[in-house]
Amino acid sequence: MEGRDVCEVTDTVFYLSDYGFGDRGLGLDRETWGRAWDVVDRLTGHCVREEEWESAAKLVLAQYCLGMDPLRTPSGVAGVRMLARAQSPLGAIPGKSVAWRGPATAAAGECFRWAYQAMLVTALSMLIVTAGWTGGLLPAGGAGGAGAESAGCAEGAR
Repeated sequence: MEGRDVCEVTDTVFYLSDYGFGDRGLGLDRETWGRAWDVVDRLTGHCVREEEWESAAKLVLAQYCLGMDPLRTPSGVAGVRMLARAQSPLGAIPGKSVAWRGPATAAAGECFRWAYQAMLVTALSMLIVTAGWTGGLLPAGGAGGAGAESAGCAEGAR
């Protein structure tokens, strides 16, 4: 699976739903909507298994844009938890994926180049998805941020 495929799916969902602020059914009949949901759900699961942080964040938002609550779907919950584990203690997502992240020795500017898009996508997704949501999601102990997934781009690089 290439990131391009995820982008084609998510960009289409974002456009047709106006990022979830428009018709979250996308004007589709029930059968077509079901196929769209199946694709987004399966892609989310794939990106979680591959630890593709940026793509998973886009797909979590796409679930919301399709009218689902990604904080209640198994793949959405897995995606949000994976993103929480990937965060550094300061909240940064260290790159596009576990395989493509900034080196631990990166200076602040280089770290930003590696990580800015994934951080922005994750922030936008979580802001939209969690607006007005009060249910619990993370296990005791909160967001973690100390896991191996967050290694990359030195913490507090200046």
